[in-house]
Amino acid sequence: MHSMSKQKHHRMGLKISLRAIVMMAVIAIVGCEGGAETVTNPNAGGSGTVTGVAGIPQTDLVQTFKIEMWPNLSERCGGCHMQSGQPPTFSRADDINLAYNEAITVTNMGTPSESRLVSKVAAGHNCWLPNNFECADVMTRWIENWVGDAGGGGRVIALSEPDDPLKFPGDSREFPATATATGTNGSSFSNTVYPLLTAHCAECHVENPTPPQLPIAPYFSSSDINAAYEGAQPKMDLDNPALSRLVLRLILDGHNCWDPNNNQATACEDSRDLMQAAIQDFADGIPANPPVIGNNSTISGAVDLSGCSDGSSGCNTADGGNRYENNLIALYDFKAGSGTSITEVSGAGTPINLTLSGTTGVDFSWVSGHGIEFLTNAAKAQDMGNNSGRLQSAITSSGEYSIEAWAIPANVTQEDANIISYSGGANQRNFTLGQTMYNYDFLHRSTTTDSNGEPVASTPDDDELLQSSLQHVVATFDPVNGRRIYVNGMVTNTVDPVAAGGLGDWDGNIYPLIMGNEIDGTRPWKGILKLVGIHDRALTHQQIVQNFEVGVGEKYFLLFGISHLDAAIPAGSYIMFEFSQIDPYSYLFYKPTYINLQDPSVVPNFSLQGIRIGVNGALPLNGQAFSNVDVTLGSNYTPESGEIISTIGTAISLERGVAQDEFFLAFDQIGGAINPYVEPTVTPPVLTDPDPVADMGVRTFDEINASISSMTGVSASNPAVTAVYQSYKQQLPSVENINGFLSSNQMAIAQMALTYCNELVDNNGSITRDSYFNNFDFSQDEPSAFNSPAKLDRILTPLLAAAMNIDGVGNLTSQPVETEIRDMLGSTTGQNLDGYGAYTSLIQQMITQCGGATCGTAARTEEIVKATCAAAVGGAVMLIQ
Repeated sequence: MHSMSKQKHHRMGLKISLRAIVMMAVIAIVGCEGGAETVTNPNAGGSGTVTGVAGIPQTDLVQTFKIEMWPNLSERCGGCHMQSGQPPTFSRADDINLAYNEAITVTNMGTPSESRLVSKVAAGHNCWLPNNFECADVMTRWIENWVGDAGGGGRVIALSEPDDPLKFPGDSREFPATATATGTNGSSFSNTVYPLLTAHCAECHVENPTPPQLPIAPYFSSSDINAAYEGAQPKMDLDNPALSRLVLRLILDGHNCWDPNNNQATACEDSRDLMQAAIQDFADGIPANPPVIGNNSTISGAVDLSGCSDGSSGCNTADGGNRYENNLIALYDFKAGSGTSITEVSGAGTPINLTLSGTTGVDFSWVSGHGIEFLTNAAKAQDMGNNSGRLQSAITSSGEYSIEAWAIPANVTQEDANIISYSGGANQRNFTLGQTMYNYDFLHRSTTTDSNGEPVASTPDDDELLQSSLQHVVATFDPVNGRRIYVNGMVTNTVDPVAAGGLGDWDGNIYPLIMGNEIDGTRPWKGILKLVGIHDRALTHQQIVQNFEVGVGEKYFLLFGISHLDAAIPAGSYIMFEFSQIDPYSYLFYKPTYINLQDPSVVPNFSLQGIRIGVNGALPLNGQAFSNVDVTLGSNYTPESGEIISTIGTAISLERGVAQDEFFLAFDQIGGAINPYVEPTVTPPVLTDPDPVADMGVRTFDEINASISSMTGVSASNPAVTAVYQSYKQQLPSVENINGFLSSNQMAIAQMALTYCNELVDNNGSITRDSYFNNFDFSQDEPSAFNSPAKLDRILTPLLAAAMNIDGVGNLTSQPVETEIRDMLGSTTGQNLDGYGAYTSLIQQMITQCGGATCGTAARTEEIVKATCAAAVGGAVMLIQ
């Protein structure tokens, strides 16, 4: 391997994957500049000037170089690095074997990412993409496609020992024991932060808000200052007040900003400054002390992310892992982190770059740890360069394909939402991976489906596989098995409703590839994408599991030095965690593994009990999933991959931020060193009886729809009903709490009930209106149609039987008396509603108060029946449960 100028850069040929580790001999990299350093050349001039290369490949590796690597080098570098041009002449066209010999001088075949070809474009030399690191990624992928298994079957991640494995965790501040405890400057929670919270947050964040509404935890504005202090502590960062959640909510989310300076334009900034200053004042009085974790005898070396590029802090970048990508034709890893363009980095051809629509931070947002979030209906990412046609060419040639994504759906209520689509409108597509509530949908055009890819193949309703969390989803098609959907490496019970068919009738138009919506904006999807890949083969289950287990996003390996803790621990010993940032608020620590970077041949033989993850000098109470570890290392140890201690992961809260947080490990016992963890003393809260909760509730939106459908005999899939339901669904009750019922909810219910009853009376139900209403005479005008109790009963009896569940056995004890409801709807005499005055029944009111064109006609009779039906099935007897 190329000698490193870095002195203490011990390397272990570890391929971080589930497969066996293959140690590789690496071809030496020699200098290739040949004189003065070359300068960036934005236009290689090679594209289109060379159409082929002469010579017969002498080895299989040269043949693979000719297919996978030489065309790319010729296109990007052929303007300079030809046989008579600037050395190394790896783009030469006179002999493929000579070109190969030149290429291996600038290629690290064991670790492609460390090749000179990669480092040159990473430094800006002739980079053809918007960002240098994207060019480096593509060049790495080209080399990997070339060397294949000769390089170990994937990316080999070389681990670097930290410069200071014994680094002790830094100082940190701890919250005082009470809210009124004063610091060195006389400040306390009670006289700094608490006054702002009670003045500006007490309408919500208290146990009993005024005016009455649902209380919102945490109750950091409580009149009980101790309860407020307990609720506020997790929202304050004493070491960096600017990163406190109480501060960030004001400036990032605009949450409940007040206007301290009577300047609405800067209200959130002014509120932020006051809150930050108050927390800073509180923190300034608290001394920063070195950590005390028991007797401090079992604390590992401390690690942060500042040296991830070279491993000097114990942090190593794990970029790419060991994904299966042999047939990748498009890849988006969202590493740019800013801008309005998403670069395609598969290296498989002309990049299918996507343009983001909308406003950054409003309609879409780049997320930390690599990802893009679609926030509004206006957001989408679309190929505007007409380059998506190569997807059709590759896929129709192979006859099969896969759509792969790491996604976080924003919710489980959105329907007909396009996550990834290769389509030309709402009714024409080649394929779409979409969401309908808890289901992933796979629309796919073939000889057995229509031009919209229907009928759709979906994950089963009852399985509820789609969740609002990070998920790996793969949709595959091949002519034998048809459509399949995999979620988190597992085969789902998705059934393709039609035979597989072929791809011969994929539309010849160049549809654009789109993410987060349809081309016309009619199918928005809200959520986060962290990786998207298109393959021109149907991935096997094994390949899908391989990619799932690699994970996604910006990942690192954190190395915690432990050799200093006990004589039984071999020199060069580390506990390694796979590490990534899950979201803006938390980190994932995964799969702790023992490794030795100095002498891997030494088999460990020491016990290890109780691992806890420390952050900034303290041990968080939450997320300590490894506290029950109890192992003796050695029985499953291998020099190549170490020994896995646990296969689970845990989330730890982000405190100061990625750039500042420092981590360490504390053990209950490691070797002969013992430091039992002492659980902190927790003062139980004073319990108060909550406000009484009503025994009754209300039906939610889906229950209301199903109930009215059952009562009227009109299908919920009736087109008129479906249209109204979709329009008013968000206005219907979403929770059963009766205290949350609003007048707007009742208006939506009325619209639903009227639509159902209109369809029933217009004979669009599952039974005729004559059957439902016992042959009521709809041909008479309203005075004649309702002029006897028998005629009224033909309308009222079936409606009340359906609405009140009356079936000849009397009323339920928890509902109104049936005769009272009957009289309110159709009594011919005046009623008195519990002392509130005279009341004329609904039917009589509509007869006597008619003033429209339909008065005295059969049309008016139909209107009265529809209104009576809506009142019966859309009232409290249906709603309350």
